[in-house]
Amino acid sequence: MPWDHLFQCHIVGDAAMETLSPPAVPTGMIKSMGPFGPKYEVGRPLRPTDDGDWIVEITLIETGEKAEYSLKDIIEDPEAE
Repeated sequence: MPWDHLFQCHIVGDAAMETLSPPAVPTGMIKSMGPFGPKYEVGRPLRPTDDGDWIVEITLIETGEKAEYSLKDIIEDPEAE
């Protein structure tokens, strides 16, 4: 997935400021952590990480507990059946 769309550059005088925009996240989608892991509902993006990934809020279906999970892992996880 190309990450270059996450950065917008705004020129102010001679200085350039980088603004981080939240990525497209499959909010509301039900996924599972790997093929046999717990099911979760994808929430909203919370913050970027130093390695270019994003931390996303998820809700575990079984318990209703909210947790933080990487967007990279969400993208790789299968849709829940």
